Amino acid sequence: MDFLKKLLILAVVGAVGAGAVALMERLMFEAPTPAVSGEPPSIIPKKPARQWKWRLT
Repeated sequence: MDFLKKLLILAVVGAVGAGAVALMERLMFEAPTPAVSGEPPSIIPKKPARQWKWRLT
């Protein structure tokens, strides 16, 4: 019974440690929020790509 008790404690400590690491990772690598949250960022229009016209000479 003593071995099972130690194993259970080790499993609980490992789970708590893994949860703490996951939480820290989520907080550290969270996507930055825009400075002005009310306005969406302006969309820059793309220039139309030049289409090549091939001709046989």
